[in-house]
Amino acid sequence: MSEDKKAQNNRILIIDDTVSIHNDFDKILVSGEDEDSDFNDLEASLFGEEKKVSLESSFELTHAYQGQEALELVSAAVAEGKPFAMAFVDVRMPPGWDGIETISRLWEVDPDLLTVICTAFSDYSWDETIERLGQTDKLLILKKPFDEVEVRQLAHALVEKWNLGLKVRRQVEILEETVKKRTAHISLQNEKLEKMKSSIENSLRDTVMVLATLLETYSPSLGIHSKSVAKSCLEMGKLLNLHEVELRDLEFAGYLHDFGKMSRLNESVGRRTQYPDASSVAGFAEAGYTILSTVSGFENIALAVRHQMERYDGRGYPDRLEKGQIPLGSRIIAIANAYDELVYRGGNPARPQVKVGKAKLKAGKGKLFEPDLVDLFFKYLESQDSKGSMSEVEMSPRQLQEGMVLARDLHRPDGTLLLKTGTLLTPRIINILDQLTSSEALVTKVFVRLDENTVAPA
Repeated sequence: MSEDKKAQNNRILIIDDTVSIHNDFDKILVSGEDEDSDFNDLEASLFGEEKKVSLESSFELTHAYQGQEALELVSAAVAEGKPFAMAFVDVRMPPGWDGIETISRLWEVDPDLLTVICTAFSDYSWDETIERLGQTDKLLILKKPFDEVEVRQLAHALVEKWNLGLKVRRQVEILEETVKKRTAHISLQNEKLEKMKSSIENSLRDTVMVLATLLETYSPSLGIHSKSVAKSCLEMGKLLNLHEVELRDLEFAGYLHDFGKMSRLNESVGRRTQYPDASSVAGFAEAGYTILSTVSGFENIALAVRHQMERYDGRGYPDRLEKGQIPLGSRIIAIANAYDELVYRGGNPARPQVKVGKAKLKAGKGKLFEPDLVDLFFKYLESQDSKGSMSEVEMSPRQLQEGMVLARDLHRPDGTLLLKTGTLLTPRIINILDQLTSSEALVTKVFVRLDENTVAPA
């Protein structure tokens, strides 16, 4: 007999209040082996054949004479991890539960138990049985009087079904566990990738901020200008619904678009520079590309910097690209850079020339700049003006009050940043600004957003 057969659950529960019925089941399902055992042994020894095993001999029968007793046996079998595969259940078992009630109770303890109702024609109809037990594939009917062959077929078929069902359930459990482990592994790998991505992102941003700080140290006005261009580029990218990585590269290119001008620093200390000629604006862009392209992850940033001096009509530098041939980042930087240069000449925000900046952009549409991007830039400016007009108030430092909030960055005349937009004014800050104004001729006008409970001074 194979190992699989030995491992099969062949336990059958007989539930009937009549002793003779139990004896009949024993004869039909178990006794065959005892009657033929000696003959099978003799046949095997004479003819050299494997001993024949009666199919009926594989069943292990347990007997119960009332429903309550059957429930106790099923409960104990489940608790021991040795459940019954099936049960033959008589319908009428006075004075206790009838067969229908018994099956209902047994299924509460062991939902996988397959059952055969043994009934006479005058007992419950099939409809009545279904009404009480529900529609199920775990229930069959065996009409009295029994046919031995039918009993054997039912026993073999249902025991086999139970064991196949167990195999399926175990396979499903194994698959679920495998899926669970794979899902956990994938989740762990995704978490690692996200951390790696975040680390790389932070490293790139840190690198950009270091380079931007270096540029601001070299020239405070260039630092202020680059921050303004980076902000405009980022907002333009948002209006274009660019992907997260595209937005990041566009913002970083805005910060570093003038980085090529750092090549002047080499020349100023007598060092021989390896960068292209930086005597023209186009040369600065090429110098910036040469520096930035050496940084891993800056490929798109460097490319946007290199082509920022191309013209929409194809008459720019360095490669005379036109229209869509020019990288999108370069086309956006060209507009943001030109506007900020025109409005805040020299990087000084004290005397903005907004009308001049807008007029130059309009004049350059279709020649210097992409028309649709210029229109989008004006849309961005309008949104900024709308935000500012609702809350900005212009006043002198001596008019400032506690609780007011800066609406614009505050700079010294040389362009050095003093306070960032959004700074909450405290008595200490107001006092310092008043002293600086007296000693350094600080910008005489400050733009603030008033707290809702603060009244603007007359």
